[in-house]
Amino acid sequence: MNKKRSSETEVLFGEHLLSGSDEGEAPAVHITTEQVIVVVDDSPPNLTIIQGILKQMGISSISFRDGAAAYDFLANAPMEDFKLVKAVISDIHMPKMDGLELLHRLRTTERTKDLPFVFVTADGDKPRVEAAAHLGIQGYILKPVTSEAIVSRVTK
Repeated sequence: MNKKRSSETEVLFGEHLLSGSDEGEAPAVHITTEQVIVVVDDSPPNLTIIQGILKQMGISSISFRDGAAAYDFLANAPMEDFKLVKAVISDIHMPKMDGLELLHRLRTTERTKDLPFVFVTADGDKPRVEAAAHLGIQGYILKPVTSEAIVSRVTK
């Protein structure tokens, strides 16, 4: 299959890059670990840092580069895979669907409404913080991300 790179969704699962189309088809991912955290950030270096910290903690992660792809996975993954997802860690500013829209959609979808959600951002914008708090966010991690910040939010 020959697809243009711009029309693909890329997903980092552990250390593996998977691809699917932007036309509503997320990459097929089957989770084989006991606990997974979904990480959403459009910056590959940030994904690498967060996934590395989670790996050191013994936690698997599946990462998406935009909120739309993450939502598609969370809303449509087989139930046996979805049950293994323990939390979402997401950037706020991303293309296609930003972190606030992702949080809003997760909170208004029956299946995902109670999923713990933590923002990672350099944005200290008070209206965004208030909007996130209103939607039931479990915490904020300010960039630059540190191991201590991830550990404190993930272990709560």
